[in-house]
Amino acid sequence: MIPRRFLLPAMLLCLILANGLSWADEGMWPLYDLHKLPFDSLKARGLTLEPDQIYNPQGGGICDAIVRIGATGSFVSTEGLIITNHHVAHGAVQKQSTVEQNLITDGFYAATPDEEIPAIGYNTYVTLAMNDMTERVLGALDESMTAFERYQAIDKITKEIIKEAEDGRDVKCRLAKMFGGKQYVLYTQFKIRDVRIVYVPPASIGVYGGDIDNWM
Repeated sequence: MIPRRFLLPAMLLCLILANGLSWADEGMWPLYDLHKLPFDSLKARGLTLEPDQIYNPQGGGICDAIVRIGATGSFVSTEGLIITNHHVAHGAVQKQSTVEQNLITDGFYAATPDEEIPAIGYNTYVTLAMNDMTERVLGALDESMTAFERYQAIDKITKEIIKEAEDGRDVKCRLAKMFGGKQYVLYTQFKIRDVRIVYVPPASIGVYGGDIDNWM
């Protein structure tokens, strides 16, 4: 057993050694910055995909499968089947439950498309494009502005950008503030309104372990 007075030095030594053996290539990598990753070293570790097979602005990368359905989901079939976390679909399942048929407790399975039921209140958003609007947004600001004036200017330019991007198109756009306002990215998404429930595991499986084990 290690005496208590030696525990802290021993722990610090372990951290120093571990730090010396680690690679310093971690971090946040937005899809549009994917080309900046060290792909040669990643391939040496086993990666077989090319950058444009992961994300391609022209379409066709595997990230095209990612959708927003309240939270994150992804296509898992060519027929449009989407998978997401149990807690994300909870509201839709709750709305379709009755005293006689509690879908949250018992689960649900549609064996055929005709047996699928509407996910009331749910829409799915498929990303079509991501455009960097940082220069345009920050160009509407100056250092003499008060915090409120800055907020008003950002709100105004945000609405202008979104209106221009959506005009005459069946799309939904949003301007996302990144890195505490250092970058602004315009997401253009196609909205799927017909969303249905196909399969929900019973709560004993879908919520097993509670929120901590299930998704946190």
